[in-house]
Order: sequence, then C-alpha cells, then structure tokens
Amino acid sequence: MTTKYPPKLSLSEAVKVIKEIYNAHKSDEISLDLMPEILKTKKTSSNFPDKIVALQKFGLTEKRPNDILKLTNLALQIINPIGNEDIQAKLTAFKNDNILSALIEKYPNYALPSPEQTKQTLIRQFNVDRKTVDKWYQYVIDSFSEIRMKKTDISAIRSAEPDFKPTSASIAITQNIILPSGKKFSFALEEDLTQDDLDFITDFFELKKKRFNK
Repeated sequence: MTTKYPPKLSLSEAVKVIKEIYNAHKSDEISLDLMPEILKTKKTSSNFPDKIVALQKFGLTEKRPNDILKLTNLALQIINPIGNEDIQAKLTAFKNDNILSALIEKYPNYALPSPEQTKQTLIRQFNVDRKTVDKWYQYVIDSFSEIRMKKTDISAIRSAEPDFKPTSASIAITQNIILPSGKKFSFALEEDLTQDDLDFITDFFELKKKRFNK
C-alpha cells in the first residue's frame, strides 16, 4: 500500500528547486542551512526533511557529510542540458517514483485521462486513501506537466529505447455521444495524442462555448 500522503514535492516543483539552487549559488553543492529559503519551509518544520527526501527520491540531489546537499549529474543535465538531454533526464527522474513510473506505463502517450478516471486508478490500482486522493492527483498532474512533450520528442525517446518497435499509422478511435438535447456529437481521436493536443482541443471548445453564450 502506498503512503497516505504524496511526496512533498512534485517533479515540477523539484525541478524549480534544483534550478534555484544552482542559479542562486552557481555551484552543485549547497549547505542545508541555506535550503529553508529555497524550499520556503522552516528547517524546524516536519515538511523540511520530507522535501529533501523528495529531491533525493527523484535522483536530483545527494546528501553529503557536514550537512551538504549536492546536485546529481541527472540534475545538472536538466539545469544545463547539452542538446535535448534534459528531456530524457526529466523522464528518468519521473520514473524514479514508483507510482509515476507505473502511470506512464499505463498511459504511454503522456496524457492522463479525466480527473475522475485518474483518481479511480490511484484508488484502485495503488490503494490511495480516498481522503487524500485529491492531494495525490495534484501531485501526479503537476509531475506529468513537467514531462509534457511534443510528438517529435516522444518519438526521439522511444526510438532510442532498446525494445523500440516502430508501429504503423495511429488508429483513430471514433466515439458517438448523445447530448442532453438528444442530438448526437461524434468525434475521432488518434491514440497517440499528447497533452498539448488535448489542451488545444479543450481551448477550442472553451472558445466555442464563449461564442455560443454571446
């Protein structure tokens, strides 16, 4: 069973923290005494060590003697990438979390289903407590937002994987929905849509809604 509460930092928050560490001190090492300001958390707070643990869990920092926190090579690939290595580095950090790794296996196109379905998955597959599933959901979507990629980025990563097998053209799934008015709404979506594609579709319908309400 998973822990009751999610890690104190999502991947998106963790990436912001390591960038702030490096930009503020121009070094891959920092004293823990300087971290409260960056984490916006008092050192005496119980959240402070939990946030440090979250950074370590993603593989972005290591604890060194004398209360020194060191940025890992993975973190430096995100902070100062050569080419597009930050894309793969973020994905590696993402997969260092067991639940996020399992979710990316379940949704390999980097697009989560509806909030309700995602929460149901968290409860049923990962035994997340219903009382804290909203916190877990927020952690998940924040982390997914950090690895949101274009189709070209996804293709580049997959083609580099040892077990990569090219597939044929995407299959479009057609769905028919009966609206409250009794009219039918039909649409077809390819299986490999990215989160950017879904956001574009959402924005399109929001614009349509505004025009209809005028």
